[in-house]
Amino acid sequence: MKLIKMSGILLVVMLVFFCYSVSEASTFPYELNVTRDILLGAAGLSTIGLSMYLDRYMEIPDEQDINNLDKSDINRFDRSAADNWSENARSASDILLLSSSVSPLLLLVPDITEREWSDFATVLIMYAEAMAINLGITDTVKVLVNRKRPYLYNNSVSMQKKINGGSGSVKSFYSGHTSIAFCSAVFLSKVYSDIYPGSRTRYLLSGVSLTAAATTGY
Repeated sequence: MKLIKMSGILLVVMLVFFCYSVSEASTFPYELNVTRDILLGAAGLSTIGLSMYLDRYMEIPDEQDINNLDKSDINRFDRSAADNWSENARSASDILLLSSSVSPLLLLVPDITEREWSDFATVLIMYAEAMAINLGITDTVKVLVNRKRPYLYNNSVSMQKKINGGSGSVKSFYSGHTSIAFCSAVFLSKVYSDIYPGSRTRYLLSGVSLTAAATTGY
């Protein structure tokens, strides 16, 4: 509950930044280009489609495979991660991920209040493109690397939970939560700075959003 409240506070703080910065906005710096945006959208959807196709052919470990796993087979640098399992930490990471993913949509608030629908659509499409490409690349790498998640080696985690992980149990590298959170944070920081280049809060906003993304991964 504390983390949910913190995430809510984080979003409120960011909303205040945007409301405060409306009067500081310069000329809107972006414009859509049909050819470029079709290519970017196609790239994102193609990589997502590729990852989904490859996912169908992944070998999912069964109970016997899991029982045969030996923590000593993990390299020493990562071995300690096998002992780290916390439902609370998992829930906290999910909540921070949601907050980070939603935060760039606050960029749309001034466009809504000022009825700048063209700018609204531009930012929304840009964010959709960024997320699609990021998701596609992230999941494709996960499928190709095919790395088992640490909890498969953890004896304190029930066998049922391990089996229920499905293909996700062998898609450990690299972290999807961290990838999405940083994609959102960098998008928010960059676009905010471009729209409000004179804002005194842009560095603070970047620091807050990037810290939230780092905490999501941690």
